[in-house]
Amino acid sequence: TRMSRGAASRGGPGQQLTATCREQAAEIKALQEEVRDLRAQLEKAEAKARRRAAKAATGADVAALSRENKLLRDELRATANQRDALEGLFSRLSDEHARLRLQTAGGADAI
Repeated sequence: TRMSRGAASRGGPGQQLTATCREQAAEIKALQEEVRDLRAQLEKAEAKARRRAAKAATGADVAALSRENKLLRDELRATANQRDALEGLFSRLSDEHARLRLQTAGGADAI
């Protein structure tokens, strides 16, 4: 306005107000830059946290898969042991069956 311009040119309260506004504008600009810097830091920290979480999840997945793999290997080993035991039993039963057939055949011949 005409009055404030006149007061500013004479060094009155209007000039002081203008200087205060400039100082506040500079402070606002500095704060805006600080906010931008802090946001950038926050984004970097969040990205880092996401990468760490993904890596931890991958590590947890690997650990879970490793545990599951161990359980499956144990189960496979137990199944192999059962198979070996059954094969041994079948072999003994086959031998016993053959012996009994010979005995029966021998007994029939004796009659």
